[in-house]
Amino acid sequence: MRLVLLLVLVSGCVTTHPAPLDTPAGRDALNARTSGRVATLYAGGERHAAREVHVGPDETTWVDRLTGAPRSAPTQDVRAVSLRQRFAWQPLLIGAGIGAATGALASVMDSGGCGGFFCFTPTPLEYIATFGLGGAAIGGVVGTSQTERFVPPRRAGVRLDTLR
Repeated sequence: MRLVLLLVLVSGCVTTHPAPLDTPAGRDALNARTSGRVATLYAGGERHAAREVHVGPDETTWVDRLTGAPRSAPTQDVRAVSLRQRFAWQPLLIGAGIGAATGALASVMDSGGCGGFFCFTPTPLEYIATFGLGGAAIGGVVGTSQTERFVPPRRAGVRLDTLR
């Protein structure tokens, strides 16, 4: 059980994409990805919780998510923009499927005996439902812990764990 909890906690994933902020197409693509989403903006040596991020040719503007104050920084100082994945159905459904299959296997492997403090023998459907719900919960947590990070190509050699 502890192993499952540990796997859920460390299973997040960061996918890094190049974001050419010096071209109109690169800025437009990043602005489209951040539209209506909460982002973490790394600019000017600081990390900002931001919404309404707009990357312009000379200046990047955003609204501070915590205070609601408008903020800005020179676009050349933007080191990265991170977006957490929105709730995704696919990891949830995959987790539910794996859990249900594991529950079906557990129902076949159950000897039906009564041991320990409790004497409860679930039906195969109860096994499938219980394991399926547990798998869906784990898949949902893992799916929403995925992050996309957009880094200007000139910063592509920067170690991402240094962005704090």
